[in-house]
Amino acid sequence: MVFAVGLGEHGQTGKPTMNEQAFTIPQFIASFQVSRTKTYDEIGTGRLASYQVGRRRYISAAAAADWQKRLETECAKTLRGGAQ
Repeated sequence: MVFAVGLGEHGQTGKPTMNEQAFTIPQFIASFQVSRTKTYDEIGTGRLASYQVGRRRYISAAAAADWQKRLETECAKTLRGGAQ
């Protein structure tokens, strides 16, 4: 399994490349523009799946995509419900 453990150019974090299958917490935060607190809240409530290897926590690219899709679906339901 390949992990997204490296930093991007000039030390910036970003999305995993095709060969990388998981985000570190800093990469997830940078890619999805959410706060560290919100990220850990989402993990804590079980809405965002994550796992640890040693002391480092990862969010798989699939889990991140599922989380984003769930948010989009919830938002669409809210908008449809409010329009009626």
